[in-house]
Amino acid sequence: MKKSEKRSLIFTSLLCFIPLIINICFYNKLPDEVIIHWGINNEPNGYMDKVLYVFLMPMLLLFIHIFVCMLVSKDKEKVANKKMHGLVRLIFPIMSNVLTIVTNVYNVYYELDIRIICMCIVGTLFIVMGNYLPKTKNVKYINLGFSKNLSDKDYKILARISGFVLIIDGILAFISCLFNEWVSFVLVILIILEGIGISIYSLKKVKK
Repeated sequence: MKKSEKRSLIFTSLLCFIPLIINICFYNKLPDEVIIHWGINNEPNGYMDKVLYVFLMPMLLLFIHIFVCMLVSKDKEKVANKKMHGLVRLIFPIMSNVLTIVTNVYNVYYELDIRIICMCIVGTLFIVMGNYLPKTKNVKYINLGFSKNLSDKDYKILARISGFVLIIDGILAFISCLFNEWVSFVLVILIILEGIGISIYSLKKVKK
């Protein structure tokens, strides 16, 4: 791992410690059982002990972040996909901070529509990923195929299709916030089906 990558890892890891500070600040106000999951109707359906949530959850997200960064650092062609790798390194720090703030505010004030917040996060992430994906190369840690046997030509076509689909889905995610929760639910199902369809298409290309 180069010095620049080490500095990036240290900086992004420090960002992952911010949720721990936020949790400690909210500690006295949080209930003994913290709500950490909600259903499509915005009703809580998952809980965690306050102590575990405050201290364990940030450490778990930090561990996942470091693991992802270590995988990315092994990519021999990381220079070609520099922007995508930079985005990958920022995903968990940003997500952990946003989700921590949302979770704490909900547990203290109960005035948030989690469905709208989640769809906005998904929409933003999809649009950004969709913009960068067509610019990436067919390498081990950013690969749309089931195997590295996917040709560069097929990867380029697949990356363009996937990028376009992600941008459209991201826009639809924002639009779904204007309607009831079932519109968002249908969109999530559609996104899953799209992922399966792209995977099947990729697999066929690999077999050829």
